[in-house]
Amino acid sequence: MKNINLSILFFFLLLFNQSVAQGNLYLINENRVSKLILDKNNIIPIPKNGASYRILQVNLKSNQKLISFFGGSNKNKIELFHLPIIKTISNENALDVILPVTKNYSLTKGNQYFLLKISGNQSGLDNFMLKINLTDNTISKNLSLAVSNSSFSTTKLMNVWSYFDYNFLVKDLKSSVIKDLKSHKVSSIVIPPYVLPEVNNITNGKLIQLSSYLNGATGFDNYLIYYGGFKNNKNVFLTPKWKQNYKSWLGQIVRVFNNKNISTSKLYLYPFDEPKGSNVSQLRDLVKFTKTIIPDIKFFGTVSDLEAISTIQSLDIVQVHSDVPGLMESAIKSNSKNAKIWLYETRFPNAASNSPQRYLNLAYKMKKYNINGYGVWSYADSKNDNSKEINNGKASWEMRWVNNSNNFNNSLIYRKGNQIYSSLRWEALFSGNFESFWLDQVQKKYGLSKSINYASKLSNGNLDVNSWEKFKLNLIN
Repeated sequence: MKNINLSILFFFLLLFNQSVAQGNLYLINENRVSKLILDKNNIIPIPKNGASYRILQVNLKSNQKLISFFGGSNKNKIELFHLPIIKTISNENALDVILPVTKNYSLTKGNQYFLLKISGNQSGLDNFMLKINLTDNTISKNLSLAVSNSSFSTTKLMNVWSYFDYNFLVKDLKSSVIKDLKSHKVSSIVIPPYVLPEVNNITNGKLIQLSSYLNGATGFDNYLIYYGGFKNNKNVFLTPKWKQNYKSWLGQIVRVFNNKNISTSKLYLYPFDEPKGSNVSQLRDLVKFTKTIIPDIKFFGTVSDLEAISTIQSLDIVQVHSDVPGLMESAIKSNSKNAKIWLYETRFPNAASNSPQRYLNLAYKMKKYNINGYGVWSYADSKNDNSKEINNGKASWEMRWVNNSNNFNNSLIYRKGNQIYSSLRWEALFSGNFESFWLDQVQKKYGLSKSINYASKLSNGNLDVNSWEKFKLNLIN
């Protein structure tokens, strides 16, 4: 009898040490720990060939090491990442940087957060249990998915002004940057002014620099050649001598791209950014003159106020600042020559201080305006007086940020050593593609006006995100 009791005790001790801890699931719309949005639905809607994200929160009673992860589904793909708590510039606890988990990954006592990326491979319902095996116990979570019959197939056109070797976040990481951009389905890259020769001073050295910059950068849909130097050359711009040099400059620039097997049809000249004043008429004059050299050459531009609306008549792609009241409506009304209109926004200072919802809103605004492209400034725009700490092995999310006008962080990514790490905000921007899919399903089932109505409510915060997730289940078939 004594032996039996010892056996029973051993059994319950073993059961305790391998106890199941059910964690909470949150939506990715909010990243501040104190304001996380609990997922109140029992089923997660997923687009077939698309994805959805959830935040899993668990409480650890002691420090642990992650031994292994088992997604649990035989039908769909489940990926696990760690979301460490970081500090915003206002000292709030937030989740933003996304870290891959490996065997023996260290986790500290207390609340820990993980990102689940759930990819829909097979239509229908899928019920399973995922398991995170730790040193002393197992975290288990029952999940139910509903994967749509309709397949996600078309990504929206995206531009995030992603310069290579731009600053301390991306320096010497060009191949990683390109891989990251392609994995997030970025369609367009901007060629920055600093790798382009001056129109009045074309040197082999600069042409070689441009050629080198393009190494490994094939495969994008659009190449936006941003030469912003016109603003600083008002006295020589479009003079007879300048025009003569410009013909040579344009021919040599196009040749560099063509030598990299990048077709001229993918090239867009981008002479002015957010033109104002005399730049508005200068842009129109430049387009007319350029068409006499290469009639089929195309132009890209940005519009940030009503003054520049008239430039739309000269552009093939125009990205309109959708955060300016009434500007997008005016742009669409003025688009008599059927330029491709995309939207963009720029006011995202201090990185993790911005909720992922702000980036998701861009997808909703796309549908609201019935357009097909979006983006933000910018992929890696960041300045920090303490950036040299990167060279000493410190992660960018651990750096001391100086709160003054000379320091800023609009970046979608983080860096440690020679590795780039994504953010919740970057994934939210990317998953705008999947949100667009669901809004397209609304259009197919209920009509365009209903889809636009939902998009407007979502972008304005007038539709509860849990209600939207629940409504998606009506769109599965």
